[in-house]
Amino acid sequence: MPKRVLSIGNCGYDDSTITAALRKNFTVEMHTVGTAEEANQAVKEGRFDLIVVNRLFDSNGDSGIELIKKLKPTVKAPMMLISNYPEYHQEAVAAGAVMGFGKKQVGKPAMIEVVGEYLR
Repeated sequence: MPKRVLSIGNCGYDDSTITAALRKNFTVEMHTVGTAEEANQAVKEGRFDLIVVNRLFDSNGDSGIELIKKLKPTVKAPMMLISNYPEYHQEAVAAGAVMGFGKKQVGKPAMIEVVGEYLR
């Protein structure tokens, strides 16, 4: 049975590279949304095994860390931030996320190790 992953706020290119890396290494069913409103609706409608959140949403510049703060009280799935900047990962973890990965790590062993804990 595939693991369900919700991808929030990524541009088309990043979303496709993340999806390709996850599908290459795990059996996943990907769901993609662009905004906080769409994310709220998606988590109300379905269960996810992992939620990956872009630091700044491509669609409107909203903060992924703020979304994590809002979703954390009601979402059981682990959420992780996607950012190349370590200081933002610390903020996300303080907000309730698990340690995430950077876009430069997509498809590399470090990314696979981080997400593997939730997708194996």
